[in-house]
Amino acid sequence: MSYALEMGSREAVLVGGALIDRGQMSAAARQQFASSVASRRNLMSVALALLTPDLSAPYASVTSSPQYQTFQNMEDQISGGSGPIPVDPAAWQADSGAFLAGMQKAEIAGGVKLSQMSASLGDRLVLEAGLAGGLGLVAVIASISATPARGASPMNGGVAIRGGVGTMAMARPLQHDQPHDHWLGTRRHHHHQRRLHGFIGTALTLGLAKQAK
Repeated sequence: MSYALEMGSREAVLVGGALIDRGQMSAAARQQFASSVASRRNLMSVALALLTPDLSAPYASVTSSPQYQTFQNMEDQISGGSGPIPVDPAAWQADSGAFLAGMQKAEIAGGVKLSQMSASLGDRLVLEAGLAGGLGLVAVIASISATPARGASPMNGGVAIRGGVGTMAMARPLQHDQPHDHWLGTRRHHHHQRRLHGFIGTALTLGLAKQAK
């Protein structure tokens, strides 16, 4: 509707210029006026057909007013006439001004409505994404809890995990050509790794044992 409002403003400017020149309007200006009228009406007709009832209601209140009907009649008289434009200056200013003001008000109301709809849709999408993510996490946890290792008890699984992480801790062999202080530092590092992996294995064992109960 913004372009339709622009076309209406162009009409007002063309007629205002003619009224200053005692109603005289050149053929080129009259052709431009008629083109603006046709574009405005077509744009409004298409937009009103496509908009939802909530969004089209402010514009429908403008087009259904008696002033708008008078405004359209004066548009037709100017477009189809020749010589001085056959409209009363005061009537034109009142009716064209009412149309432009009503359209501007409808534009503001439509913008507020669209913002509210956009915010509501955004909140709903965020909620749906959060629910989907939460359900996915629950499904992963449930699948892990429901599928213990075959042929081994939860306690044996925990021992196997501890053995695995302990094996990883000793994976790097000691190189004999390394200096003595570097060898001591490596020993300390491996000692801390074994303690950390032991804690991890114990925690996993307790978790698996709890699932078995």
